[in-house]
Amino acid sequence: MSQRYNYTIKALEGRQFIQRNFVTLPEKGFKYSNRAISLNERFSVIERGYILVPDLKNIKRDFQKNVRLISRVPVTRNEQKQQKISNFAIKTKKK
Repeated sequence: MSQRYNYTIKALEGRQFIQRNFVTLPEKGFKYSNRAISLNERFSVIERGYILVPDLKNIKRDFQKNVRLISRVPVTRNEQKQQKISNFAIKTKKK
């Protein structure tokens, strides 16, 4: 599931000539919060001289780390065979 964010609308520098036509747009930031925003909506905000900025301060990030450790120490053939046998035994027990 995708993460939902709270957005604020901030003015882009150098776009004041367009922003004067859309003065109330920054007040409507709540319309874009806690939902999926289409590219059309994002670009329409940019075309009006503003940008959507997500509030990342209160977001809980739960990343799952899929890490597999590989030994940097050379392993002999007998040790490799033992590891394969033990891994196979573990896999068959799970089934």
